[in-house]
Amino acid sequence: MTITEHTELIRRFADDFTALHEAVLARMNGICAPETAAALEHASLAGPITVALAHADVLARGAVRRAELSAQPPERLRRLRAHARRVRQARSQAVAVCKEQRARRLVGRSRPVDMLELRVARMSSPAAFAEALRQELRARGLPDGTPQAPESDLVAA
Repeated sequence: MTITEHTELIRRFADDFTALHEAVLARMNGICAPETAAALEHASLAGPITVALAHADVLARGAVRRAELSAQPPERLRRLRAHARRVRQARSQAVAVCKEQRARRLVGRSRPVDMLELRVARMSSPAAFAEALRQELRARGLPDGTPQAPESDLVAA
């Protein structure tokens, strides 16, 4: 597989949730093509893989619950539970990889923070965002107080 094809496969997985979901489940079940498995190892897909496995976990748990509530043969219920267990384990591994990737990204961050990331942080935890902003301003040698940056929405809380 050439680098262009590899990059195109990664881009496809990033854009097409259904394709990503199917590829992640195939890898989890050990029936994934080598080029697909290599593409799924890309760091940019750590978060989307975690989301795909969370989705699969919800679907698997729902299937088990429906089987429990209906008159399903014990063998079918056993298979559904085993599948749900495999998905749960794969999800746990994906969450660990995603946390590791985020930690690496935050430690060596030389690029400016994305505006969307700032808005999400500001809206999800205004107090923590304000404190982080104050600490960053202090680290840059600026005095305490409300930062004045009219061209930026960083200070709007």
